[in-house]
Amino acid sequence: MEEIDTIYYNKFGITFHWKRINNNDLKKIQIVFRNTGLLLTNYELKALHRNIEFTIKNVCKSLKNKNSREFILQTNAQTSFSMSYKELSAIKDLVKGTLTQLELHSLLKEVNINQY
Repeated sequence: MEEIDTIYYNKFGITFHWKRINNNDLKKIQIVFRNTGLLLTNYELKALHRNIEFTIKNVCKSLKNKNSREFILQTNAQTSFSMSYKELSAIKDLVKGTLTQLELHSLLKEVNINQY
């Protein structure tokens, strides 16, 4: 996997930056889970995290059978996924872990710049 810089991964999926990519997509994050890959900006990744939180908080609590594939995760206006509660929890960890790693990297970069 020399073509990627891994950001975060768990048993459900992986997020990374492509090392060689079109300049327009340089800052985008690739998230891969199941048989799906999404190339997202940081803003879109944060929006996805909000949608996951909303789905878990408002939709999952209202349903008694959390093992069924009854949950629809809306990623944006064009894309949604049918997921079990377990999958929602796993993608929540994947996205939250990615955002944490990106924030940590940004903070460390800022501290390093300010030292010189």
